[in-house]
Amino acid sequence: MKIPLPWLAAILTVCGFMFWLSTTRPEPAADTLPAPLPAETDRVQPPAEGSSMPCQVPLPWRIARLDEEFGLDSRTVVTVVSEAAALWETAVGRPLFVRDPEAGMPVRLVYDQRQARTDERRRLEAELERSRESLEPADFEVRARELAELLPPDTAEAAVYREAVVRDRAGGITVGREIRIYRFADLDDLRRVTAHELGHALGLGHVPDAGSLMWGGPAPQGDDHAGPAVGPADLDRLHALCPGLRVAASRPN
Repeated sequence: MKIPLPWLAAILTVCGFMFWLSTTRPEPAADTLPAPLPAETDRVQPPAEGSSMPCQVPLPWRIARLDEEFGLDSRTVVTVVSEAAALWETAVGRPLFVRDPEAGMPVRLVYDQRQARTDERRRLEAELERSRESLEPADFEVRARELAELLPPDTAEAAVYREAVVRDRAGGITVGREIRIYRFADLDDLRRVTAHELGHALGLGHVPDAGSLMWGGPAPQGDDHAGPAVGPADLDRLHALCPGLRVAASRPN
């Protein structure tokens, strides 16, 4: 006989988890952008979404931080970021990014309460799914609703592209870029989140098409959504912003 899910224990676990969230360590102050600016420079305020210095390709990148709580090794993350870059490069038909472990744009995977909440929700969902056969359908639905109410999908930002644009008195401009990733459901979601932020690094803002990579709304939910792909609205925006980039003739359907 299968043992039913100890739902009270799960609730108590979540309560303890919530307390842990409230005491999560702060992000190290040294890992910030930008560095203090010399007195003889002016900071140029970047736009809210895409880079204020767009179309500067190929853009170098590197993995600068990978918190161990994610449970990923650096080789896996490098592969996923490379695949995210390849989504754009395949659609456009030319190199847009290059890995530079020494001087590339830092990509930082920062573990905080957002990923901790995602991990806990997925753990409880898996536990509930294992109990499906031992529960009546009505009881299973009740517990699924309880879990959805207890830990609803996180609406906080999953990642952010940041930059500091500095202009010196002689008119020279220096751009400091970084991508920070805070939460993802799985490697496919990490690929989508990274590709979205790489789009911002190219200079793209959000597009209104919910099927596009640069869609600014909630990510697709469930197991039936397709993997990340550059859509027609993404290519139209990139072509308009960077006419010097040769966009491939064939588009995703």
